[in-house]
Amino acid sequence: MSSLDTLVSLISSSVAEYSNLLKDAQLPLPDLNSPSPPLTRTALPEQSRLRAARAVKVVEAACAQLVATIADPGNVILTKSTAYEESACLQVALDNKIADILLDKPNGVPISTLSAETKIDEDKLSRILRLLATNHVFTEVRPNTFANNRLSIELASSNNVGPVVDIVTGEQLKAAGFLNDYLKDPEEKLPFNQLYGKSLMEYFTDPENMHRRVIWGKGIASWIDPSGQDAMHKSFPWKERLSATRTTTICDIGAGNGHVTLDLLKEFRSSSIQAIVQDLPPVLEMAQGFWKENCPEGIEKKVKFVPINFFEESPVEGADYYYIRFCLHNWSDELVIKIVSNIAKAMKKTGPHCRLLIHDITLDHPVNDPDAPPRYDEAPSPLLPNFGASRFREYASDINMLVLLNAKERSVKQMMTLWEQAGLVYERLFPSGDASIIELKLKADA
Repeated sequence: MSSLDTLVSLISSSVAEYSNLLKDAQLPLPDLNSPSPPLTRTALPEQSRLRAARAVKVVEAACAQLVATIADPGNVILTKSTAYEESACLQVALDNKIADILLDKPNGVPISTLSAETKIDEDKLSRILRLLATNHVFTEVRPNTFANNRLSIELASSNNVGPVVDIVTGEQLKAAGFLNDYLKDPEEKLPFNQLYGKSLMEYFTDPENMHRRVIWGKGIASWIDPSGQDAMHKSFPWKERLSATRTTTICDIGAGNGHVTLDLLKEFRSSSIQAIVQDLPPVLEMAQGFWKENCPEGIEKKVKFVPINFFEESPVEGADYYYIRFCLHNWSDELVIKIVSNIAKAMKKTGPHCRLLIHDITLDHPVNDPDAPPRYDEAPSPLLPNFGASRFREYASDINMLVLLNAKERSVKQMMTLWEQAGLVYERLFPSGDASIIELKLKADA
């Protein structure tokens, strides 16, 4: 069988598996023209949801590889090079709340009405929405009349994809244009710094940019998996780990507003858990406000807020689990070793039972590496072993970290080199949406 035939077969069998999972759960099949949220996010049982997610991943990878194999290569490259146009048009649609205007209007809204509400020239706005509709974001139900569909509804203010799109099509898209200049000249400032004349951290401390800091905070919280399927309380086997006879202490380091810990406490309200939320003092002030607004009665006594500078201090001693989420990719290898070493010091004083959970993106080569730990899940042939295009956002995040901070996403193999210098060893990996939770323990001789 040729690779083309195999790819088609993979698409067919994966779509069939996905469809059967929905039918077994008595759920409707997805409809591109329907603005309803996908029920697979919440209505499928856990194991069925994971199988459905994998089937979708295979379809995404196989469809992209089929196009790359069969389409004119020049056309494919040109299409890729014009992707920025779609990003720019998404920014226009989001900023002008087109999806919100179209809510509950299945028959569509004429471009004249959209133009009047947004104060954008009718001809220009129609061309922008037509580009998006041609790529299945919005539907042009009649000439110059547009409606929401399965994709565009995600841009509505009630959904959490909007802040992600906002930061990607805003500062990040603009800064990425300086990447090649930065790489050609080692003395050149970081792409973000070239664009704004200051570092990302300085940008956010500028009072004029406080509204952008809020949007970035919301966007980062939804970056990995807008559907929330990367949630720590779903991805790690807490039911097996929480003790029935004593309190389990969990220390969330670099916790931001602490929403991950709050979700865990909500999920296991009947369990005896003590949470410690640690971050810089100004961040903890915001976190305490967040908890006052969102913390159910009875949970507020289960949390302590303790300031930390994780470059200079160890976290609170005595925790059973230390947890750090989407922090390490912000820093150089040297600083990651410093952060993890400080955590390891607290672990050593706590005891060998204690574990560190690192929740982050883990990258794989698109070819097998005999020296790397086994993949959790390898794509079926002839797909790239790392599932190719279905994981594009993770590799885009890596380049984004380069553009913004000269930082990086890492492979498990790269991370292991850093952990070992901190006296920790790899124990197990748990998939978590498009990210992973990696469990580490102290070296026996540490």
